[in-house]
Amino acid sequence: LADEPTGNLDPDLSREILGLLYRQVAEGMTMLIATHEWELVRSSGCRTIRLEEGKMIEDTGARAAPWSAQG
Repeated sequence: LADEPTGNLDPDLSREILGLLYRQVAEGMTMLIATHEWELVRSSGCRTIRLEEGKMIEDTGARAAPWSAQG
């Protein structure tokens, strides 16, 4: 569980931190990331679910991640 892992970081460092987390996912780890930076995680290729006011408004479904060995 990563709660706002990129909060208060500049965009370059945010991408670097998320890259570290995504590499763990590529190795088989399941991860839940809570963030307000929707566009940053949405481009990951992972399944992302967007909530607003307690309701799911978007579910990207599982996709091949561009950073994984499969993608």
